[in-house]
Amino acid sequence: MRTRRLALLLAVTLSIHAQEYRATINGLVTDSSGASIPAARVSAINLDTGLVVKSEANAQGRYVIPYLLPGQYKARPSNRVRSSCALPIALR
Repeated sequence: MRTRRLALLLAVTLSIHAQEYRATINGLVTDSSGASIPAARVSAINLDTGLVVKSEANAQGRYVIPYLLPGQYKARPSNRVRSSCALPIALR
């Protein structure tokens, strides 16, 4: 009986810690014709703190920027992509 209580307590404890408050931005970098841009660098800038988090797109042009704190962000490709595109994003 004691073993069952311990197992139940561990299961409840682990599920409580599994809740996540951070967010992930993911997307696809494309050119004006819609073709993906492999290995493009993408930055997410927190507009409140100025923190910059960088990521690199895979061979299909897809990128992931995980573990971002809630706040206002701007996502934009690197200068190598030669684009002035900047996307405002609100993470809550």
